[in-house]
This record gives sequence, C-alpha cells and structure tokens, in this order.
Amino acid sequence: MDDRTALPSQLSAVVRAVPGVESLYASTPGPVELVSRVVELVTQREVESAEVSVSGKPDNTADLVIKVTIGVEEAASATEVCRDVYDSICSFFTLKGETAPATIAVTVGRIG
Repeated sequence: MDDRTALPSQLSAVVRAVPGVESLYASTPGPVELVSRVVELVTQREVESAEVSVSGKPDNTADLVIKVTIGVEEAASATEVCRDVYDSICSFFTLKGETAPATIAVTVGRIG
C-alpha cells in the first residue's frame, strides 16, 4: 500500500458509502479522545480522530487489524449492514491487488 497514514480516512469514506450506515464513531479509546480534545484546546489546532482504527504491520495488509464502530439506520438490518461494511473493506484492498486484512471487526454502536 502506498500511504498508510491516509488509510484510516480512506476506509472511513468506504464505510460511509455503505447503504444503511448512518454514522461512524471514533475508534480511539475514551481517555485518548479526551487527551486529543485537550491538545486541540491548548494548541488551537484540530487533532483528527480516526473513525476507523488500523493496526498491525504496515508493510503487509494481511497482518492489518481494522476496527470500526458504526451507527445503523433504523430501517436497515444491522447484520446485513455489518456484512456489507466487511465486504466493502475487503474489496477496498483486493481491488488494489492487495490481500484482505487478517481481521476486520465491525461493531454496531447504535441502531436508528
């Protein structure tokens, strides 16, 4: 993959495009998010919080762990939306000729 730093935002766009996804939630733990907000206030610079967490060895997509928490539209099936998010993330990599990540965890944070 050419630019690992852009990967979380690229994957956020992929997930947001899935029908039935109403929202994305920050994937950083609460305390880390709190520290980021304090840094923003002190430095007067926006700290981007990743909505999609990407961890693992950056040189091998097969070792990546992708985690995302979504809000699902009320009329949509949460199970189907999660499967579609999973498939969309896999397709993002395979369309580039890369191996799908080892782990893709999709969590529903809210329905409706």
